[in-house]
Amino acid sequence: MKKKIFLVPLLAIALLAGCNTNKPSDISPEESSLTSESSSQSSSSKSSSSSSSSSSSSSEDPADYYKSIGDSLTGTALLKALRAIINNSSVSVSYNWSRYEQADEDPNNKSNVLLIYSRLSMSKSQHDSGTDAYCWNREHTFPQSKLANDTSKKDNHIVYASEKTVNSVRGNLQMGVVTGGTVVNDYNGNPTTCRKTSSLFDPNNVARGIVARSTMYAAAKYGFDPEENFESIATMLRWHLEYQ
Repeated sequence: MKKKIFLVPLLAIALLAGCNTNKPSDISPEESSLTSESSSQSSSSKSSSSSSSSSSSSSEDPADYYKSIGDSLTGTALLKALRAIINNSSVSVSYNWSRYEQADEDPNNKSNVLLIYSRLSMSKSQHDSGTDAYCWNREHTFPQSKLANDTSKKDNHIVYASEKTVNSVRGNLQMGVVTGGTVVNDYNGNPTTCRKTSSLFDPNNVARGIVARSTMYAAAKYGFDPEENFESIATMLRWHLEYQ
């Protein structure tokens, strides 16, 4: 069971229409440019925001997952069509350690997990037992306090392995671009590539894209507002587009 993060231009366009982004105060030339860039990619890539091997689609070719959606759909109609497909598949949810050991396995070291925000590697056996200081736990990239149901809280399209201290520093801070700010250290005092302010958390560049796509998945499947997790829709889309 591996998390598979794919391009999601169609979902990005749909979310622009479905998340109150048409308010004059929310639309900027920058955001409009991002929308156009997403649209230009839509004909060649139709796939899930954060599809891991859920029970009913684990063997399905990702390129075929959204093949029933035509290029003519936009906005709310597109979001509804995407949601129908996502909800037609059974998402296997669990909070057990073994699930995350598999889903977040370090491809360069099968004995380790790759930690979401810092992208550091840690032994799978270093679970958070409640008393351990340097360990990994399960981080809700969309804050758990803002997740409205038990299923979403255990959906590992949203939950990832994270170093305990970095996870604690992130807390419920919104995701956003931090220029300057404070460098986030791990438990041993070693600097990570994450930065924060009193209101924003900015993870490693790779994590940026993963969190953006997980947030779009949460919005499409559960109807959560991306701006509960991001400083702006524009930032979320930019991080998605920059992710390789």
